[in-house]
Amino acid sequence: MGKVRKREIVDYLNAYLRIKEIRDISLNGLVVDNERETVGMIGVATDASLDAIKEAKDKGVDLLIVHHGFYWGSPLYIDLWLRKRLKYLFDADMALYVAHLPLDIHNEVGNNYGAIKILGFDAIEPFGDYHGIPIGLKFKVKDGISTIGELVNIISQRLFKPKDVWHFGREEVDFGVYCSGGCLSILDQVKREGMDLFITGETSHAYYTNAKDMECNVILLGHYRSETVGVRLLGEHLKEKFGIEYVFVGEDTGL
Repeated sequence: MGKVRKREIVDYLNAYLRIKEIRDISLNGLVVDNERETVGMIGVATDASLDAIKEAKDKGVDLLIVHHGFYWGSPLYIDLWLRKRLKYLFDADMALYVAHLPLDIHNEVGNNYGAIKILGFDAIEPFGDYHGIPIGLKFKVKDGISTIGELVNIISQRLFKPKDVWHFGREEVDFGVYCSGGCLSILDQVKREGMDLFITGETSHAYYTNAKDMECNVILLGHYRSETVGVRLLGEHLKEKFGIEYVFVGEDTGL
């Protein structure tokens, strides 16, 4: 496979993911540029960690696309850990592109839509309110799957084994909400809308008793694992669009 102009890929990503339209505390888009004009290998990762950057460098990545970047709402002091990450990027002449909420909610390669498609459920509509952004996805369980136990088995087979299951609601499941990452803050919205189930990533002690008192079923997949879906799908999409190989990098935190 050949190489593609970096600017062409970045411009496409900005438009395809609606980077400028979706308000986010994360600084998204091309956050670290490089001197290379073309891209022959793309890396995708959940986190812009030192391990991910080192592995990407070893595998000849020109452009690394991540879900979690460096900058979260304010100017960042470049301490030792960030300096090390930036140094590896500079030494490798590797560009870094970030897509946080735009990748979570994308209707083709997003963490939410992608997972629901893999599970074989029917996506209905965006759900929830996070600073004006609908960060979740309402879905309908396919016919033939009716209980929490059956749903957990399907998730384990097609996606990955859940980290935990809070079985506090009714056994039968028809409708639910999926929201990757750390989304327990919209738990009350899920319950108010009468959903049978909430599938999300990160657990929280503070929300355990809330879910129990609300009698709301919650399946927890792990923050990291729930947000590996989108970057992998985006890598496949770019491979098909531009004919460029991609590689998934980074450490599975197990969280």
